[in-house]
Amino acid sequence: MVATFFVVAVASMARAPAAWRALQSVPTELENRGKLAGTPPCLASLQKAAGMGRSAAWHLGRLTRDGAELAVLVQLDNNPIEPSCALTFVDEQAGSRIGRVLLVCGENESWLRGMEIREDLRGRGLAKVFIATWLRLCAESGLSPGTRTINKPLISLSLERFGFEPVAADCLPLDECPTVRGERVTVGQGPTQRTASVRTAFKSPADVRSLDMAIDDVLGGDGLRVVASPRALRQALTLRGGSRNRAGL
Repeated sequence: MVATFFVVAVASMARAPAAWRALQSVPTELENRGKLAGTPPCLASLQKAAGMGRSAAWHLGRLTRDGAELAVLVQLDNNPIEPSCALTFVDEQAGSRIGRVLLVCGENESWLRGMEIREDLRGRGLAKVFIATWLRLCAESGLSPGTRTINKPLISLSLERFGFEPVAADCLPLDECPTVRGERVTVGQGPTQRTASVRTAFKSPADVRSLDMAIDDVLGGDGLRVVASPRALRQALTLRGGSRNRAGL
């Protein structure tokens, strides 16, 4: 009886595999070798980034910002509920991560679900730069951008800059918005005070031309240099490895 309980307890504690694994097409020669290690099939055509330790990453592009060049990398997210990944921005010269954009991977869509910016670099407009980069990659790969529920007011304001509209929202003065993960919001007075939509998803603007112009306004003509093909970008941002889907990767 004790042994049976122990087995059940251990089984209940087992970690569910990442959701993206079920979407990968495993090469025939590896099907019978147990757990597949190394680069997932959907990322096989991308250059792997060096110096990332156990957090493997692959190159999607290079971003020039304030005279510095940042590597734009994609990393897998071990979310067991839905296939997810992250765009990670790294200052390779300094050897430090600047921030990352957290994404949910649909078959034909890419949904923003969150963002992280290094604490000492906040307040420098990086949120709009990161969002513009994500939107440019969506355009290059033919994916429709959208969001999951957004609770950070500054992310909401950045999305609205690109013409995104809240699906349903509570609009509050920024100084009344809830603090999320310790983020502090500084607000102007009088006419400079703005409102943000929180606790809502956002839908992308219908006017694609205006969206492209807004992206160019933030990134500039050559601010982002994509180093992956449209097909490779699409596979990376949807985590689909091929036409055959298998659950054993």
